[in-house]
Amino acid sequence: MSWAEFLPSATEVDQFVADNSVEWTLTSAAPASTSNTSAADQRPTKLQKQDIEKELARVLRESDAIKKNEPVIDWLDANIGRSEVQTPEMIRLLTTVVAESVIDGIGGPTNQCQLNEEKLNLRSAILKLYLDQHSRLELSVLLALQHLMQRLEHPNKLLHAIFEKLYDNDIVSEDGFQSWEKNDDPAEQEGKGVAIKSCTQFFTWLKEAEEEEED
Repeated sequence: MSWAEFLPSATEVDQFVADNSVEWTLTSAAPASTSNTSAADQRPTKLQKQDIEKELARVLRESDAIKKNEPVIDWLDANIGRSEVQTPEMIRLLTTVVAESVIDGIGGPTNQCQLNEEKLNLRSAILKLYLDQHSRLELSVLLALQHLMQRLEHPNKLLHAIFEKLYDNDIVSEDGFQSWEKNDDPAEQEGKGVAIKSCTQFFTWLKEAEEEEED
């Protein structure tokens, strides 16, 4: 039996137990009957951020052998839900894990970190699916990469190479890159200066391409 069977439905059980100093009754209490449990209560427990990162990295590694994105997308849809993935926080997490999976040499010296272009070309489809051309989510992608580069101590030309692929594969638009370049949020400035400097040539090319298009 449980306190919930005896108390009015509006009563918070935890609060009642604490107020009456009967916490000891919970240690031996059997689980309440699930016959009247709502569908929402029967949903799987929400995964914590570190669990998502760990499991997603595992699925990415396992799907490398078959060079397909379907196992990754199926896992995300089943365990997170598409609408939940399409939030700034989850896009940042997804971008970080995907980026780590396409960078060779992580864990070694900074100068050994190299972009695996073949893997990024494959995994770009995952990001493109969930971004769905949402500009606010494009900014989340670039912020995630900014902080990843900071953690990796800014490997030479790595961010530049990733930016080029994101643009070429239509993952991040010109407006998305400009939004990141102009972003002045105080909470998002760590590593920003070094990141911008490392991509000077990319942004110069982007602006020249824009001017030529306008002409």
